[in-house]
Amino acid sequence: DSHPVELDENEISLLSRGPGFAVTPRITKKLLHDVEINIAQASYALKWRAEMERKGSRAQESDSQNLKMACPKLQTPFISVPPTHGVDLDVMMHNFGKFVIDIYRNSTVKTNLTKSQQAGLKSLRQREGIHISVSDKCGDFVVSTADAYRELTIHHLKSNVDVYKWIEPTRIMKGISVHVITPTDITYKNQLKNKRDCIEKECNDTIQEIVQRRGLDKRFLNLLLSHNTTLPAIYTLVKTHKIPPGVDIASKKLEELKVRPIVSCTGSPTERLASLATRIITPLLEFIPCHLRNIHEHLGKLRELAPTDLQGLKFYSADVCALFTNVNVERSIEYVIELASEHWREIETFGLKLVDLHLVLEVVLRNSYFTFNKRLYQQIYGAFIGSSVSPPCAMITVYKLERESIYIDPFHLNSPVRHLYCRYVDDSGSLARNEAEAVANCLRISERDEDGRILWEVDFPEGEEYIPFLDTEIKITVEGKVSTRYYRKPQNKGISLNYQSHHQMSTKEAVARNFYNTAREVSSGPQELQYSLKKVDSLLTQNGYPNPRKNDDPKRRERTKKKKVPTATLR
Repeated sequence: DSHPVELDENEISLLSRGPGFAVTPRITKKLLHDVEINIAQASYALKWRAEMERKGSRAQESDSQNLKMACPKLQTPFISVPPTHGVDLDVMMHNFGKFVIDIYRNSTVKTNLTKSQQAGLKSLRQREGIHISVSDKCGDFVVSTADAYRELTIHHLKSNVDVYKWIEPTRIMKGISVHVITPTDITYKNQLKNKRDCIEKECNDTIQEIVQRRGLDKRFLNLLLSHNTTLPAIYTLVKTHKIPPGVDIASKKLEELKVRPIVSCTGSPTERLASLATRIITPLLEFIPCHLRNIHEHLGKLRELAPTDLQGLKFYSADVCALFTNVNVERSIEYVIELASEHWREIETFGLKLVDLHLVLEVVLRNSYFTFNKRLYQQIYGAFIGSSVSPPCAMITVYKLERESIYIDPFHLNSPVRHLYCRYVDDSGSLARNEAEAVANCLRISERDEDGRILWEVDFPEGEEYIPFLDTEIKITVEGKVSTRYYRKPQNKGISLNYQSHHQMSTKEAVARNFYNTAREVSSGPQELQYSLKKVDSLLTQNGYPNPRKNDDPKRRERTKKKKVPTATLR
């Protein structure tokens, strides 16, 4: 790499704690001010709840109330002053706030960093021109110069000209749009502002038209109107899991690194409409037979199969290459509307019609503009990784291809996929007699894509080896017996929530307990269980957990299940 970053031992010691590590905060005036604000917000919320219960407004829920509860992102951060009926609640919240603040002021805080880590934190804060991000799937930090990160992202945008396009600034001369020859920073700033205003207006006009057409109440409109937004922004995560184990990332050239491009749509003009569309179409996934609701559902399906059905078969996994950026948006909208039309009466639509959903999806997915380094770009193919509506649209698109290929008789009746075919977003798992048949199954799905961009990478076992799928690895023996156990990528750095992190002890215990519960859930037998438990032991020990197996005590697990969470009551 032409932009090396030399980290000293203190900085490495700090960063090795992982992205989830929370440093014990110092009790400052700012912290106390934040606590007071949180208590005031809680007080307002309690007053509004009391007001709603007094009026009995919860008995009749409108479409706007249903939508507000279903989409937390639509909650407004501004809370108006609630009406006051008596001073009891005010007095209690005032006393409670004073009680909490006194606890903070009288507390002695001990740092959870060693002296070397404190020195590392101080030196990192003083560094200029560095960029620290999290890797794509391995849970560790990636440190580079800011220039290297900028070059890496721009290289990704320029090397995928069929997906991304830089939008040059233009101006109107004599009624004709012409490119600005020497744009300034003001030119680029105005370009971004104009594009944001244009998209914001289109989104607001769209929802106003729908609300007026369907006779929905004004509160529904207010939930979905966009104000003071910013254009989506792209950032990239380095796919360190694509680098072979033992290879130093610093030895790789920038153009050799693979990245995951994520376009953050938080606070964007389309965010609220995307939340509405997502809430409507996500329930459609329940009607996709291969859809996995969680990452372990495939194990139950495998274990239900008889050994006679599995004899001579192998489990294989396959994943779609860059699914989101290879989805044809126009066809994706068409496929979503087709599936929605089949189940429209079975899902919550918040008073919208099918044509309204179609319009919302078009506005959200076609306005694929984003920024990087204060420049305007457009994603001309595919959907944003980062938009809430992209995952369900992409999953429904792949199902459309599967529906027209592997689910068609007589192929489905005569193929091992009839026993098992499951998919979690872009990762699928199925059965085949040999690798050629597995590849043919995936090719059969790909051939239904008219653009030829939905392609699969197949992982088929050699001999009696295990095949990884999600956080499990699976093997089918010659006798048709299924063997499953816990799996973590070899490239994974084994970073989890560190025991010294400033979190509640109950949170750390829950993290450890969930790892052990997962190990037990995915393991098919005693040998596989011991293998899985050792994996978890190693992981937790590496993250500083003393005697981690105490969290796997069966009696402790049973007590945790029976333990009731006390309800706080103000008296």
